Amino acid sequence: MSDAKPTERSSIPTEAADWYARLRAENVTELDAVRFRAWIAADSERRREFEQIDAFWDNLDAIEKSPEVLRERAAIARRRALSAWPATVPSATRRRYKRKGVWAAAAAVLLVVGASLLVQRQSTDRYVTTVGEQRSVPLADGSVVTLNTATEIRLHFSAGRRGVELVSGQANFEVAKDAGRPFVVTVGGSEVRAVGTQFDVYKSADKVTVTLIEGKVAITEAPVEAGASALEVNLAAGEQLSYEMKTGAVRRANADIPRVSAWRTRKLDFSDTPLTDAIAEANRYSRVQIQLNAPELQSARISGTFEVGRNDLFVEGLQTYFQLNVDRLADHRIVLTARH
Repeated sequence: MSDAKPTERSSIPTEAADWYARLRAENVTELDAVRFRAWIAADSERRREFEQIDAFWDNLDAIEKSPEVLRERAAIARRRALSAWPATVPSATRRRYKRKGVWAAAAAVLLVVGASLLVQRQSTDRYVTTVGEQRSVPLADGSVVTLNTATEIRLHFSAGRRGVELVSGQANFEVAKDAGRPFVVTVGGSEVRAVGTQFDVYKSADKVTVTLIEGKVAITEAPVEAGASALEVNLAAGEQLSYEMKTGAVRRANADIPRVSAWRTRKLDFSDTPLTDAIAEANRYSRVQIQLNAPELQSARISGTFEVGRNDLFVEGLQTYFQLNVDRLADHRIVLTARH
């Protein structure tokens, strides 16, 4: 805020550093995300300070193993080895020359780091969830990305663009408004562009599904055939677009938003869903995999709400409803067969 006192303004770097450390912790919570959004939205100086810290440390991570830094580290090690003086040399002389060597080495490393930071003007970061894990990631611009099970995203933020690459899995994006910096999600050769909105993107083995919860997004689908034009689609709130990456087939429909978003409350919500699809969805969240060996049930359908990651409870429901035999194997499989 423009009327902030000098002492309040001087505390911003410390607060930004505290937030940076807190948001990178494994136990970051939804409440942390809410508080962070409120903190960063109250003052543009906070946003600038946080983004500087974020870019600085990301670039340090990126150059940590660069040839230049590795050479300087080796040089430091050599200087330390040469600093073993004979006992006849006075201790004061040893200390003086050691100090010179240490500061010279440190200065050399800082010069290398500084040069690399000037070259790398765009920050990059990577966030991953394991099977069954979900994670909320507050971003420096005030947006929040919630990662579903077995998901990976990579951030590519720059001065003119807020880029996020969905490498695999599913994520919910709550985008902070910034008309000057479009928020673009790249996934499977496609781009989802938004300014201030909320949407869900799911990348499976062969399909990308985008569900718009609120606001507007523009989707650009990459052409499957060489020379073909890219497909551009504008979605309205409540609409869903599915794109087959191999064939280029596109399906646009109205979405059941509560059902699409159920995973954020760790629920599986099925409504007249093919049984095979329901089992495949449940398997996404658990290392215990359900296998259906019952050809007569290939066309069966199921409705109900189940807890994600609890395939044992899901199997109990299937066993009762479809009269199935259950075999729990040592390789973390649960095999279902029909009773005859």
